[in-house]
Amino acid sequence: MKKFTRLIIITALLSLISCAFSVHAASKTPIALSEKNTVLTLSRESYKYNGKEKRPNVTLKYLSSGGKKITLEKGRDYSVSYADNTNAGAAKVIVRGKGDYSGRLAVKFAILPKKASGLKVTGTSKDAIRISWNAVKGAKGYDVLLYIVPSKTTKHFFVSSDKTKFRFSSLPADRDFKIKVRAYITVNREKRFGAYSDTVKTATKAVVGKPSLSGYCSLISVPTIQWSKVTNADSYAVLRSSSKNGTYKKIATISGTYFSDEGAALHQTYYYKIKAVRKLDGKTYYGRESNIVKVKAKKTVIVGDSIMHGLVEYKVFPGGTCVTKIGMGTYTFYSSYYFSVNGSPATGCEKLISYNPDRVFFSFGMNETAYKGNGSIIEYYEYALEDILDARPGCEIILLSVSPTTANSGSSIPKKGRIDSFNSAQKAFAKEMGVKYYDFTAPFKDSNGYLLGKYNGGDGCHWNISGYRLFLDIMNGYVKNNP
Repeated sequence: MKKFTRLIIITALLSLISCAFSVHAASKTPIALSEKNTVLTLSRESYKYNGKEKRPNVTLKYLSSGGKKITLEKGRDYSVSYADNTNAGAAKVIVRGKGDYSGRLAVKFAILPKKASGLKVTGTSKDAIRISWNAVKGAKGYDVLLYIVPSKTTKHFFVSSDKTKFRFSSLPADRDFKIKVRAYITVNREKRFGAYSDTVKTATKAVVGKPSLSGYCSLISVPTIQWSKVTNADSYAVLRSSSKNGTYKKIATISGTYFSDEGAALHQTYYYKIKAVRKLDGKTYYGRESNIVKVKAKKTVIVGDSIMHGLVEYKVFPGGTCVTKIGMGTYTFYSSYYFSVNGSPATGCEKLISYNPDRVFFSFGMNETAYKGNGSIIEYYEYALEDILDARPGCEIILLSVSPTTANSGSSIPKKGRIDSFNSAQKAFAKEMGVKYYDFTAPFKDSNGYLLGKYNGGDGCHWNISGYRLFLDIMNGYVKNNP
């Protein structure tokens, strides 16, 4: 009986304790979650639009008054729901406290708009480009990017979502551009961008065209450039640099279609390009830069016997440099002191070397072929060429063919067969020495291979002034085609 009474008393006490605990638990106030006391993290803050719902995972931590971070449990401490989480735009994650927690939190994440498409150029002028593209669903606006190719600069233009067309204005004429477009949305006052469209390439129209440039060093050692006339061009700006990728400075404005750079220093290499220029409606327009040409200011010397000496006698080669003498041959060029250098006697070879030549044209044989064999003539050619190349490594040497004579020339003048034989030997020797050989004589010959009468100076081998003018025309053509 005593045991039974004790059990009843204990049961009653436990019941009272349970009731007291329940009353206390029921009266406990849930903790209100807010932005100040929580850290809410999403597994992703942006998605590409694909028409499906987006549900980033949520991590929620409560910051206790003691500064401790307590990771809350989804389902027990809070619930998660989503809004506007299918279409492009600002989607929401909504967190609501439960159990020991209360309150509501909402954060946004981005569903990025689709890649812009359909971009095309709808029109161009000399200073404007018009474009259009397809509307992007959910876009709040568009970022239009213009890349200016020559200057490698980029400009952004922002337009509202109701615009799918744009006009670039005040652009430079005749320039290349690259354009692309992307849609954007706004999340928490920040622009979030979709993918760029495919790039389109275009250009403003030319007010004046682009020249095509070629260059060479003239026989009088002056770098020369030339180009075809550009329609609508009023003039051409000539630009020069000492290196291909260096700074180009304008050195002249030319109304014609060639320029001789008489200010160039001998033996130096220069790079040239030009721009066509047109003045229109009070403005000056520059066309595209031409190609770049490389030209060395070559010191050119013509060396030879009486045939080449006619250039001096007729005074048809002003500004040119010659080492010539009547009666001089390959042997006497190398051995006889016909000239002087710095007041001292000098051979033709020494005189030539004193000019520090970059290019030399040789013309010997008219005297010697009448009485010497090919081998003995060429032997001294070889000695001279070796000395020149030792003194001026890299010097360009061109051996010229012996010119034709008339069919009835005197006995001291070599005949056609003898000249042809020496020219063949000289050509083979040039190949052996690694120098050039140039037969310029075709325009001087009649159908049988003899000297045309209209160029005969009177003795059957030397030329009149017309012959020397023809020779210079041929040689100028050679240097233009062999820069």
